[in-house]
Amino acid sequence: MSLQYIINSHVGLAFRAIGQNIEAARASGVDPTRYLVLNFAVSCAFAGWLGGFYAHYYGIFTQDEMHTSLTIEVLAAAYIDGRGSLWGGALAAFPLIFFREWLRTSLVDLPGLHLVIYGLLLILVMMYYPGGIGELPRSIPQRLKRPST
Repeated sequence: MSLQYIINSHVGLAFRAIGQNIEAARASGVDPTRYLVLNFAVSCAFAGWLGGFYAHYYGIFTQDEMHTSLTIEVLAAAYIDGRGSLWGGALAAFPLIFFREWLRTSLVDLPGLHLVIYGLLLILVMMYYPGGIGELPRSIPQRLKRPST
């Protein structure tokens, strides 16, 4: 079962309805408890699957391997890439990670600057593209059609 199948099914519709307004979803006949538990289970399954790849790659997975700054960077990248988009995260994560590593290695005298730039990028994305960078391809035609005043 792929994530695209879940997104396009009635389960994905229920997830989106609950995410927008849980009371309206409940009034429409969606059982929020059932779908929230299902969402949690699917999320945990993918997190465990990817954690297995991470542990296999590094050979060990301990508390020392996962730092708070790494967790914050991953969450910031996920939000910048697009929380509601399946491909927004995949397409934007690679340039973001390459850019972050380039900043970290080029500006050795300024440690933590990449976190400041992540914060600024996060603020800009929240202001101009609340759906994340994954929303960018859909918004370009709308911006081009908009009459200039």
